[in-house]
Amino acid sequence: MPDLDTLLKDTLLLTAAPGATYQSFEGGGGAQAQAAAGPSAGSVWSWTHNLGTPGRVRNVTHRVRETPWFPAQTLTVLDELVWSPIEITYKGTALKLELTREFLLRRYETPGGCVAKKTTFWIPTDLDRSLMLVFGFQVNLRAPAGTLALEPIPKDVLCSDGFMPGKKPTAPPKPPVMKVKRTETGTLSLSPLRVLVCAEFVCCKERNDYTPHGLAATSRFRPHLMFMSNRPLERMAARIHVRRPPMSSMAHPSL
Repeated sequence: MPDLDTLLKDTLLLTAAPGATYQSFEGGGGAQAQAAAGPSAGSVWSWTHNLGTPGRVRNVTHRVRETPWFPAQTLTVLDELVWSPIEITYKGTALKLELTREFLLRRYETPGGCVAKKTTFWIPTDLDRSLMLVFGFQVNLRAPAGTLALEPIPKDVLCSDGFMPGKKPTAPPKPPVMKVKRTETGTLSLSPLRVLVCAEFVCCKERNDYTPHGLAATSRFRPHLMFMSNRPLERMAARIHVRRPPMSSMAHPSL
């Protein structure tokens, strides 16, 4: 069964940049982390991310190259992007997973990368500076009876083979699994509900494969969420909200 590193290999950022470095906040380190300062700038994209509010990306700009129709210029694409809380339902109970620093496990950032050919999940693309945040949630089994509380996934669990089920999970054993006589002792290991969330803000360089016959070159950005649970869920829902400038700042000298 896969551990955390194995699962993350399927993300867009690590498919394009397998050697991307990360900041680790596993084991509760996220609560003491220093907030990131200043914009993260690539060759054409720039954005700002602060660890104090990890579920947000602000001040997203893109530098447009000079063409026969307009000069080179830097445009504001988004004022803000927000990954809203993920809503899940487990055994009839609704839970909200807030993408806060408390549950942040890792923060990846790469200056670039490439998906050379189509994969199971991703089409070919060339990355500019991009971001991925990994969050981990599990039900706290030590919470008072009758309550349902969430806590970050412990560091030792992330490295274990039983962290998440494999791609072809086996059916759970039918009870009784083991019989213990009155004169014997045994150890009961409980595995709580766990949910892994990857929030990716991937910025792509210019390509001509977005429109038919390559008639236009387009730079794309791909904000998305990937999440996985170790238990069957009745419902999983996610929303990404963007706030754009009220008017484009594109300069057209001829107009």
